[in-house]
Amino acid sequence: MSHRSWESIVSEKRAALWAKIPQAWRLPTVPDKTELRNCVDFPHQFMSERAYGITETTDAGTLLAQISSGDYSSFEVTEAFCQRAAIAQQLVSPRPDRLARYAMLTRVQGELPLRDYVR
Repeated sequence: MSHRSWESIVSEKRAALWAKIPQAWRLPTVPDKTELRNCVDFPHQFMSERAYGITETTDAGTLLAQISSGDYSSFEVTEAFCQRAAIAQQLVSPRPDRLARYAMLTRVQGELPLRDYVR
């Protein structure tokens, strides 16, 4: 049985994640980490004022009241949070910690059973 490198597994996973982001939510460019020290407000430029406002609401009770009153729809709230999460996903690379640990384990195959390694 051949083992793939953790780098190829991570690359495939990133490509799969990218494919799930709707085209309209994809960033034209991703700033370098040295250019963007605080990414909390970054999504604002890519979202409508209304969607950004929804995601800035920190009290779930307030959001529920606005949905209940008809100010927002549950779909609109869900979509706003999904859009902001998609933007964040593009800014923050997924950490391959577990994949790296697994790749290291497969290199020393037989020395430590997987069930004993991952606790």
